[in-house]
Amino acid sequence: MRVGLVTRKIVRVGIKMIKLTKYQMSVFDGLMISDACLERISGKRNSRFILGTSKAEFAERAKQQFLNFPWSEKSLITKDRYDKRTEKSYSVTTLRSKVDEFFTAQRARWYPNGVKVVPYDIEINKDMLLWWYIGDGFLSRKKSRPNWRCVGLATDSFSDMDNNILIEKLKLFFKEDDNIYLCGNEIMISAQALCCFASLFENECPVDDYSYKFEFGQYLNKNYKKDSYKNRPLSHINEFRKKNKVRELDFRSNQDIRKVSKV
Repeated sequence: MRVGLVTRKIVRVGIKMIKLTKYQMSVFDGLMISDACLERISGKRNSRFILGTSKAEFAERAKQQFLNFPWSEKSLITKDRYDKRTEKSYSVTTLRSKVDEFFTAQRARWYPNGVKVVPYDIEINKDMLLWWYIGDGFLSRKKSRPNWRCVGLATDSFSDMDNNILIEKLKLFFKEDDNIYLCGNEIMISAQALCCFASLFENECPVDDYSYKFEFGQYLNKNYKKDSYKNRPLSHINEFRKKNKVRELDFRSNQDIRKVSKV
């Protein structure tokens, strides 16, 4: 009796590619457009996610948004790095994932030719914008104008074409044609557009170390510009002239305006 050969098909059981919720995808894009990157490892088929920051809390909060990422036990590492330019050492925290097919697919989206670009399908929304601002945004102030504010989003690594794409998407999101513009390698958001920006994130800062970025002051009031005219000297002067029917006057303050005495 001939005994037949029994062949066994060996099936490789792998981990399915991670899938993100809409919220997670927005946060992921916000981090990618700022401080995160996707690293291709030599000898590995897939890529991994990396986030470098000077604030350990930022990395920790970012990690909490992606509990389904393949993190290793030592995914968060903080080290001191020496900067030759300043001749000082700085604390840097790096968040690293394991490799995954998802990151490989996203690398093709963000680095189509090996250089980081703005994906054409990127969506500007509240969650994406929040993490972009935390990672690469800043709140500009002036000593000469203590109430003045302007928000900037650093986009140094992107081309002018990519930055213009982002500006157009921001304008559509905020429904503002003005007050969103490129200044050097930074996208600036000011005036009425800043009011819209500030109203999105009032009392909403997931990283305490960056709470100073959310001190928007008067721009939390959507009508601040209209209200500011009420307190300007010219409005009080015109009101005084109309009421007293005089041209010349002695202005000392908004509350102290006098008629000029005729000699």
